[in-house]
Amino acid sequence: MASLQIRDMPEDLYESLKLKAEKDHRSLAQQAVILLSEALKAGGRDSSRRIEALKKIRAHKIVTKSKGISIVELIQEDRGR
Repeated sequence: MASLQIRDMPEDLYESLKLKAEKDHRSLAQQAVILLSEALKAGGRDSSRRIEALKKIRAHKIVTKSKGISIVELIQEDRGR
């Protein structure tokens, strides 16, 4: 099985990982693997949402300037789905 060593990890991140591992009755390594796995799985969904949001922004770019709709509002609307 592969291994991973992390250098220069911020202390607050380490403490958060340690507390979550203790809460879930796991080792630091187990907790890190689970969190990385969840983040990578979620990343695929988030990436497709971002792509769709960018397409929507690009499609409305000219319209939004004339209607006064901000890009921030479009992004917030997309996040609210």
